[in-house]
Amino acid sequence: PEPDLLPMNVSLKEQNMLCVDILNQGFSDAQGCLVSCSVGGHQLASTTIPQISAGESTSLCWSIPANITGSLSCEIAVDPAGQIGELLEGNNRAAVTLYIEHLAVEGPATYVRGLTSTNLWIIKYDPRKGSLPPESESCTLVWGRNGWLSPSSRPPNSRTVNKTCETVMLKGMDGLWYIIIPNQDAITLEFKFRDQTEWGTNWDDNGGKGWKIVSSEHAYDLLIELDRVVNNGTACGADMSAYETILASGWSEYLAGNYPACLGLIEDQTDAAGLQYARRLIAVSSGEAGSAKALGIDVSAEERFIYIAGKMLEAGKYLSAEEYCSRALTQISEKK
Repeated sequence: PEPDLLPMNVSLKEQNMLCVDILNQGFSDAQGCLVSCSVGGHQLASTTIPQISAGESTSLCWSIPANITGSLSCEIAVDPAGQIGELLEGNNRAAVTLYIEHLAVEGPATYVRGLTSTNLWIIKYDPRKGSLPPESESCTLVWGRNGWLSPSSRPPNSRTVNKTCETVMLKGMDGLWYIIIPNQDAITLEFKFRDQTEWGTNWDDNGGKGWKIVSSEHAYDLLIELDRVVNNGTACGADMSAYETILASGWSEYLAGNYPACLGLIEDQTDAAGLQYARRLIAVSSGEAGSAKALGIDVSAEERFIYIAGKMLEAGKYLSAEEYCSRALTQISEKK
């Protein structure tokens, strides 16, 4: 009699763990052997499993790195070197295609970490963990975008109730309620739950805070702009030290996938940093214009640009102020 090892039940748990059962369906015990796992062409792990008795099985799980996402082929190979003599050698591999999306878990809510134009905007609700009655036969997502504005695209079974979108959620095989929101132009998605559309009397609003998903693309764009402003401000002599600390913290939160925390840190700081940079840039431009004027160079046009830059600064438009100063500095440099 010989053993026969079969990989089966390849699945995702919590969207960041790849799991498989290894069954010995042969007639004798199988000695320890190697099991390898790859996801999307990336070798994830090679694990040695102990002896598996005939008719018994063992389970393995591996963590999936945060940078591996999307619809990917997952391949499991048991005893890839063929060191164990088996009844069948052709059934030692399993390949499935799984959609991998790293999700955030906050109380009873599980949701996509960050909004992008291409990822799956999934939201789940665990009735065992929240304040909605666990025996409820329905669950409704109450949601909006960009500060509870009406969405531009909705899932089926959605309706507007008191100017807010309410969508009937579906019951998943894992026992959780879920819904997939169509991708659309959104910086944030805000949401909470109730037990029934329009007439539901039980709510779960996360203790009054609700839940929020942030566009990771928007957070990244703000970080890049803050980074540019801080570096340019420092280069022209502005004291940007306070914003350097905020920028470092923002990058740390972003790289950890904490996009709401990242946005909370930098959202109101980019304009403030930009104005400080523009203020210094106007002073530098005025100094350059004065220096050129002392040499007898006509800089009246450039002084006009600097004047407009000052007005842009007063209006809180640092990008426009930067543009006018840059034009003035370029033309002064050419005249010198």
